[in-house]
Amino acid sequence: MCFPAGDVLEPGTAARGFCVVAGVADPAILCEVNQTPEQVIIIGGGPAGYTAALYTARANLDPLVLEGFAWGGLLQQTTDVENYPGYPEGVMGPEMMQQFRDQAARFGARLETDDATKVELASDGGVHRVWLGDELHEARTVILAMGAQHRKLGVPGELDLSGRGVSYCATCDAAFFKGAETLIIGGGDSAMEEAMFLSKFAGKVGIVHRRDEFRASKIMLERARAIPNIEWLTPYVVEELHRAENGALGRARLRNTVDGSERDLPARSSRSDTSPSRSSSRGRSKSIPPATSSPKASPHARIFPGSSPPAISSITPIVRRSRPPAQAVRRHSTPSGICVIHRL
Repeated sequence: MCFPAGDVLEPGTAARGFCVVAGVADPAILCEVNQTPEQVIIIGGGPAGYTAALYTARANLDPLVLEGFAWGGLLQQTTDVENYPGYPEGVMGPEMMQQFRDQAARFGARLETDDATKVELASDGGVHRVWLGDELHEARTVILAMGAQHRKLGVPGELDLSGRGVSYCATCDAAFFKGAETLIIGGGDSAMEEAMFLSKFAGKVGIVHRRDEFRASKIMLERARAIPNIEWLTPYVVEELHRAENGALGRARLRNTVDGSERDLPARSSRSDTSPSRSSSRGRSKSIPPATSSPKASPHARIFPGSSPPAISSITPIVRRSRPPAQAVRRHSTPSGICVIHRL
């Protein structure tokens, strides 16, 4: 038989224990002690995760929220949020996420600041299993709210200038780039959509694409080409992003993919419009890298890349399928800049 290693176990938790051999407790022989399964486990510490936590907590379901070490999601990397109802003066992204978190905790949501490493979802409607390292939790319901992360360009200067000219959402930040010179990186529908929106604010929008041909649909290309302050920079890729004297993005170095020549362009803001990859419940394993914090945005520059999924090392068969991520796009922009859009 198995006994817990500690004297007291909280209801609804899983514990490590030791086995009794010939009447003697042997701590060297470990075994799992499964208590009553949780009613709800929520994996994710972004807006979706905390919203699920708030609703389930108010329904007296006593949710366990595995919010992860990098809780707060992409809003932790966002400065001024001005388009969310209830904040007439705007709010900083980290402040907003702290309020989301506090509200969920107020109604009894239990927050575990650790990353889920493995999930086994029962296909027969039974009990699901979630691991935090070697610690096992069981639940009757698991809500996957891992969100998405921006897919980076991977060029020198991008991370250092994130929030200082490198941004990821034109609709979020375009108003900061009035009259500025900006760049959009990509050639799909998402790039065209972001460029058209950004062109209403920026003085000039350059669309940087590695080929002369675009993957965008014909109608989206025609609409973008009809806008006079959008120019086309092909066939080029971004090689480096350079800081200006004020510490924000100042210029972008581009390389011609045909002849290898290089050119520098002024860019006070850069949008990498890569469609964010959302973590999907399809398949057996998903990787979800933790989010990283970024410096406060500068009013001078932004780059807008896309996202890659957060990571749980293993997810076994899932009961319900999620919507495919092919057309999912996260937007974010600022004064003159670069935007990268990668079609999934």
